[in-house]
Amino acid sequence: MRWPPILAFMFASALTCVGDPPSHREWTSPDGKWFLACDCKGTWQPDSCSIALSHRSDHQVFFTHHTSDRYIKAVWSSDSTRCVFLDAPDNANSYLWLFRVRGRDIATEKLDYENISAAIEAAAPAARRYDPAGPGPRSGIDKLKWLSSSQLQLHIIYNNVPVTAALDIAKPQSPKIHVTPDKET
Repeated sequence: MRWPPILAFMFASALTCVGDPPSHREWTSPDGKWFLACDCKGTWQPDSCSIALSHRSDHQVFFTHHTSDRYIKAVWSSDSTRCVFLDAPDNANSYLWLFRVRGRDIATEKLDYENISAAIEAAAPAARRYDPAGPGPRSGIDKLKWLSSSQLQLHIIYNNVPVTAALDIAKPQSPKIHVTPDKET
């Protein structure tokens, strides 16, 4: 009758692994020509996760980044011309990279989250920090979605206020940002 304790231990062990991200994740462009790969050690330590954007045919690497394996996500546009990569290593920081496909090359742009934050605080008074000199905002990007190849939508919880930010990224280095507070349900 030693099976029940062993089965209980196996079940409990399986439950503790449910929240861990997979050690290898890959986001492939819809046309199959590009992929962003994420290989993590599962230690949750800084630089425990390696990110690389590569061309599928020859595996040439166009972008690399190291981070902790807390929250990482990427989404390709439906026409495979753009990819947004989110790295949120802790509860206070979010980093967004935009990759623009240029034939067999990639243009990399780091989106300025400070500008996105300023647009959020201007559009949603309830999300404003009470003390601008105090600690930074608590922000989390819940969802990334391409509305078109030049329109990126972010669903964000900013200082406990849900907002939607639409970024017009048609021109490099100068996204137009439009923020609307989400309706509370």
